[in-house]
Amino acid sequence: MVLISFAIGVLTQIPGIRPEPLGEAEVPFWINAALFLVFGALTLWLVSAVYSARNWGRWSLLVYLGLTWLLGVGLVMADLQSTPILALIDLACIGMEVVACGLLFFGPGGKWFRARPPAAQSGNGA
Repeated sequence: MVLISFAIGVLTQIPGIRPEPLGEAEVPFWINAALFLVFGALTLWLVSAVYSARNWGRWSLLVYLGLTWLLGVGLVMADLQSTPILALIDLACIGMEVVACGLLFFGPGGKWFRARPPAAQSGNGA
């Protein structure tokens, strides 16, 4: 779900889909591309750590997504005025990420991580 949310978020950044705020200069494409590569690589690395049953990956993904949620609130609020459909898309993406994190910490996912031996979770033994 996190990767789907990231992909949808990238699609909403395509020039022409999300209008530039009035009075602000357009961000050059190469800056958007560089940010996509950096945050895309970080997201893939953290998700792969979670898929590898690394407990630190689960906590790191939660912190990373939590920071993106805090930073994204301003963007969602601005989009509510100018492009409400993009605000709804952003809120849906945040919702998917919240559900994904909830599944990692509660229910069967949380039990599975708690049942793993500490050596397997740290990445040193398995």
